[in-house]
Amino acid sequence: MNWDDIADVCFPKKAHRCFSIAEILGEIFSFIYDKKTLARAARTCHSFKDPALNALYKEVDSLNDLFSCLSADLYAMADREMILRRPMTPGDVGVLQSYAVRVKTLTVRDEAPAPKIHVNIIHSLCLLQRSPNALLTPNLHTLAWISSSEHYVPLLPFFISSRLETFTVVAHSSPGHWLPTITSLCPSLRHLTLHGPNFLRATPVPLRLDLTCIRDWTQLEVLSCGTLTQQVFEYALSNLTSLAFSITKNDEWVTKIKTMPSPFTSLTSLEVCSHNVDQLSHLLKRVHLPGVTELNVYVVTPGSDGAAFARFFESVSQCCSPSSLRDLGVTIHGDFIDHIPKAHCNIDEFRPLFKFRNLQTLRMDAVSFAVDNSELEELSLAFPSIEDMDMWTCTPPVTPKNTLEGLIPLLKNCPKLRSLAFSLDATSVSISPGRPGGGVQNTHIDVLALSNSPIADEREVAVFLSDILPNVERIDSDHVSDSNEEKWAEVGRWLPFFAKARRQEHESNVVS
Repeated sequence: MNWDDIADVCFPKKAHRCFSIAEILGEIFSFIYDKKTLARAARTCHSFKDPALNALYKEVDSLNDLFSCLSADLYAMADREMILRRPMTPGDVGVLQSYAVRVKTLTVRDEAPAPKIHVNIIHSLCLLQRSPNALLTPNLHTLAWISSSEHYVPLLPFFISSRLETFTVVAHSSPGHWLPTITSLCPSLRHLTLHGPNFLRATPVPLRLDLTCIRDWTQLEVLSCGTLTQQVFEYALSNLTSLAFSITKNDEWVTKIKTMPSPFTSLTSLEVCSHNVDQLSHLLKRVHLPGVTELNVYVVTPGSDGAAFARFFESVSQCCSPSSLRDLGVTIHGDFIDHIPKAHCNIDEFRPLFKFRNLQTLRMDAVSFAVDNSELEELSLAFPSIEDMDMWTCTPPVTPKNTLEGLIPLLKNCPKLRSLAFSLDATSVSISPGRPGGGVQNTHIDVLALSNSPIADEREVAVFLSDILPNVERIDSDHVSDSNEEKWAEVGRWLPFFAKARRQEHESNVVS
């Protein structure tokens, strides 16, 4: 929707009286996402000004966007930096406040490629804002302080609103020094995220802070942070609904913690990044989390010990409730993300997880499982509600034991499957005179991800897959030879044509 379309509706020869009602205009402008259109609407007439400005400034992506509302004679641009042309006055601050009061979501980031705000502007604002009503954004609900520089930290007190519910901050702004001092300023905080200094890199450095202050946020529900003390860990399990944290090899409390007799029923989501899988096993064995629906763990150094993962699976089966767990992920973290898992488990070591029959998402790329077709069928029977399955069923140079035919019981027993990534041996294809799948068909999957999957005749494979996976539009192959990669690409090109031919044949049979 553009401004000309709005004008045709709102400005006939005589505008309807409903367009003088601020609530109606606010609802209309909330569906306009183009900032230029909203700015034009705000300049159109007096009744449009406030509703349009509220929509325009509801979400501000940078301090530069907020400060650009200042008078043009106050600042200039020099070398991609906003600098003062004259001293800032209380009147200028009033102008800034009149716009900032509309902001509900603010992101403070490194300004590049946008112009940087010169330190003189920051200092001037700090000196002028000394009154008890110094808060610029009293209606702010969400604040993401993700700048890697301490340049803007002096402005932080102007944005800590009593209505603040979501707060994200990185370590470069030294939260350990000031975090305990703001708990009374934002008592309604519900979501707190604390990132390490290089959280955007592949392997972030765990952030170490004293987080005992979170007890003062009585409404806190979600905490995502670096390392924890045992005291904070136990408090978080008892009071939060979602917890994400890191364990380093120096966190001795993890291996010394004793079994906790009472279950922690509040927590529904747990995400842990650990140095190794044994730390996770030790921790999970000592807590009972019957309400957890999502458990995602990231292993920095997965190693090659399949028995360690077997112990982890056993600890998960003891920690979580079969009726609650819906999402389980065991992922290689950071710089190892593209590596092939070196640890291998058999189906017996994986079997403790079969009790989670309500599982909807299963991601396993830190360990591989050598399964044949019968074992794959057993796995599919254990997870009838699965929707997303991503797991290595073999790693190179070993050839997978499960074949294309193993897909048939998997798709039959898991009718809700929408995403599939694993390995298979497609060097031999058995195509019966009738339909290869015998009527088994999955129409949800549109992308098939295959790793370490050898293939012989790409056309026979395309014929087979077009019957059981008719809506696959793309095949992603990984960790295969160049010749196999090209063959899988050829299967991806043939699939739509064979699937279309099968649909036309089916429709023709129905008509006749």
